Amino acid sequence: MLGWYIYEFGTNTWSAVGITFLPVLATSYAKLASDSSCMVSIGSTKIAPSSFSTAFISFSVLIQAILFFALGAMADYGNLRKLMLIVTTLIGAIACLLHSAIVDPQQWWLLGGILVITNVFYGLSQVFYLSYLPLLVYSLPEAINTNREPLEIVKLTSEVSARGSIFAYIGSVLCLICCIPIIFFITDSPPPLQDLRCPVVIDAYYPNDTSKKPEVDSNLAYRAIAGLTGSWWIFFSLIGIFFLKQRPGIPLPPGQNYISQSFRSLYTTFKKFKKLPNAFKFILVYFIASDTFGTAGSVG
Repeated sequence: MLGWYIYEFGTNTWSAVGITFLPVLATSYAKLASDSSCMVSIGSTKIAPSSFSTAFISFSVLIQAILFFALGAMADYGNLRKLMLIVTTLIGAIACLLHSAIVDPQQWWLLGGILVITNVFYGLSQVFYLSYLPLLVYSLPEAINTNREPLEIVKLTSEVSARGSIFAYIGSVLCLICCIPIIFFITDSPPPLQDLRCPVVIDAYYPNDTSKKPEVDSNLAYRAIAGLTGSWWIFFSLIGIFFLKQRPGIPLPPGQNYISQSFRSLYTTFKKFKKLPNAFKFILVYFIASDTFGTAGSVG
């Protein structure tokens, strides 16, 4: 159980810290790279820098949904659970670290792509992480002593999940505390005037009104937070994974592969819609609420 708790202590920093600050960095870069109409171009499409992070995060959620459906069986069947947890954790954490390596605002599009990768693989890592929960609960002495009685399993699952949330909150708060001095004491020099095109951005950094205070460039601080968040994520998550056992799932049904079984399970679940209408309503409402909260938090 210790490994499961430590993993959440490390990985939750992305949802609490990274997804809060790093979209701001992406938006800032897009503003600095915007043209005279204060827009940035993605192919032939122009978007406002303020919409940039929201668009990329929404795109990442769409990719998450597709991959959840396609790869979900890997978390329940066969021997790939721990391997996929390691792979998705490493990709997500390394992508988070890469935010700190992008120093040129003209590479705002690259930063957006890294943001998508980070969020997608964070979500995938949670799929494989949470798939450990029922197996861990069933292995507890309390569950074994009660012959895995259903009500006792539900109670134990709630208790273990609650403890995991506590570890997650503690990790997030500690990481946020570490971010406070970074925000207050690390600033960067303003971007060169000749690199700016958007009048609004120019006025923010080089105001004509002498009574107006110039904007402080905090991109260096945000990059430092990216480095801290990614390092925290990868360090504590790998420690947690080290303590987690392999715990293989049940074998795949004959004639099925992981992708086909994932969609087969999805189809079977949706067939139960009429029997469990309230459960599906709850899932829908939770999806809307959680996505709204995440989007609102990421755009400030």
